[in-house]
Amino acid sequence: MTSAPSSIPVPTAQTTRGVWRLLRVLFGLAMLGVAVLLVLPPLLGYPKYEVKGGMLTVRSIATHRSVPASTPVQQTTLPP
Repeated sequence: MTSAPSSIPVPTAQTTRGVWRLLRVLFGLAMLGVAVLLVLPPLLGYPKYEVKGGMLTVRSIATHRSVPASTPVQQTTLPP
């Protein structure tokens, strides 16, 4: 009489489940960062434009520019 070979239980790999969980968390954090970058400037009121003494000052979250009144300008029509 021959007996059937006994099966040996092999534990399933859990590493793929952990990797996907980590990737989902990282993707969620990246999307949250993009959402904050899109929503934050309008909530803070940026960009801000200020004209004082003939000088134009433009401020954003990252930088600000000042254009003196003596700066030459020219009129240009921009295409739609």
